[in-house]
Amino acid sequence: MGSGSFAGGMAGLPGMGSGYGAKLYASLRSSSTSLSKKQTEVEKDSIIIRSKIARKADFEEQVSNPLLSHVYKSLFALSGAAFLNKDLHNFFSAAAITEGPGCMKKWVEKVMQRDLQVNESSKSLIRMSLENFVLKALDNDIRAYFNGDAQMILGKLNQKVFKSTSGYFLGEVIKQLTQKQIAGIDKSGEGIVGMAAQKQADKIVGHFQRQFMGSMHPAANGKQITYENLFDIIAYEKDWFKKEFIK
Repeated sequence: MGSGSFAGGMAGLPGMGSGYGAKLYASLRSSSTSLSKKQTEVEKDSIIIRSKIARKADFEEQVSNPLLSHVYKSLFALSGAAFLNKDLHNFFSAAAITEGPGCMKKWVEKVMQRDLQVNESSKSLIRMSLENFVLKALDNDIRAYFNGDAQMILGKLNQKVFKSTSGYFLGEVIKQLTQKQIAGIDKSGEGIVGMAAQKQADKIVGHFQRQFMGSMHPAANGKQITYENLFDIIAYEKDWFKKEFIK
């Protein structure tokens, strides 16, 4: 599924000594620590990690690039085709994709091929976020993702996931940003890190709703802000997002 897809190994925390880095997420490496304690400690450690990430030179590039916004908005187009039109034939045809086996994977490839000036690190993060979101929408059915035809995909897509597109996709982005900085945790640990990322994403989307939804904003070319403009706001209101990201 392309380099970095469903990533396994992760790099160590840059800019930190091994002693300090080892203390972060230490509970995830202990089988004796209870789940609730792990979740509490991970949320605290995640604040430290996010504050480090937000100070990195490429932070703005990774969270406010045009490919990320394009991919995010493409999910709304997929949702509209699946749940309003209830037909993926025209949707895939418009993207020059046959509706036979593997059409969902081909759609992901097509969306990621958009010719926008984005570095490889950002592309990898976006692709993993997109793939994980699509898998979540398919109830983690990898067979459907790789081999399902349009009819199978239409029957599999979970509308509940698309009702929270903003939260779930931003959660994947935050999870990928975080996991890139951690080494030595297993799949259950990654799940707990993902829960912390999702909790933060939900907070950010909540603040986005209260502060920007329905307003006329330059980020939407003077039009009314909708959920589709979340990453437009993130790109335009960089200081706002950085503060929300670190909280």
